[in-house]
Amino acid sequence: MTVKADVEVLKTQIETIKGSFDAHVAQNREDFTEVHSRMSTMKREISDEINLTFEKLYDKIDENEKNIGGIEKWKWTLGGVMLALTFAMTVFSTFWAVHT
Repeated sequence: MTVKADVEVLKTQIETIKGSFDAHVAQNREDFTEVHSRMSTMKREISDEINLTFEKLYDKIDENEKNIGGIEKWKWTLGGVMLALTFAMTVFSTFWAVHT
């Protein structure tokens, strides 16, 4: 083989390697774009899931506060009734003792 033939073979090999490298770079860019897109989608989905969880939590807290508010009303109502009954019993026992 001659030097000119060797150079031509090397040029052909370099062109083949360059073409493969360019294809590899293009594939890597597509892959990075796909990975970035998937990461953005996952970030959005996780954010939506977190927001949904917080909404459910706040709804549950509101529901519990309403239930506690109802219990508080019953507590004060029952306390008022007991106070009124105690007062009535004291008044009746005092007047009963005075008039007998």
